[in-house]
Formats: sequence, C-alpha cells, structure tokens
Amino acid sequence: MKKSGHTQSEIANIIDRSVSTINRELLVAVGRAAIVLGGIFWHFSAQMQNRTSATVLGLPRFHPSPETRFTYT
Repeated sequence: MKKSGHTQSEIANIIDRSVSTINRELLVAVGRAAIVLGGIFWHFSAQMQNRTSATVLGLPRFHPSPETRFTYT
C-alpha cells in the first residue's frame, strides 16, 4: 500500500541526495576555514621568527627595540 506519493526507495534517494549536498557544502566550508586559519597562523608564526610576509612586499620589518623598529630589507 502506498500512503504517500513516494515509495521508500524514492524517499531514500532524496535523503541520500540532500545528505551528499550537505556534506559537499560542509567540506567547502571547512576547506575555506582551514585556508583562512592557515594564512593567519603562517603570518603570526613568520612574525614570531621576525620574518613577516611584509618583507616580500618591501614593507618595514618589525623589530622589538624602538630604535631599529623600522628597518628596510
């Protein structure tokens, strides 16, 4: 007996399709978050080693002492 317009296999297919879409969106979101967090971590770890990403652009490099704070490399 069919109570609704869909058979059980059709309902299972609909659920599988929606779950796979959710998983794909979740993977994309997690990937983007990992890229952003990786960039932030790379920036700060480079700054801790006194080698910022700014040196690539020729911007002033950070130094802890005031007299040598802005030295250009």
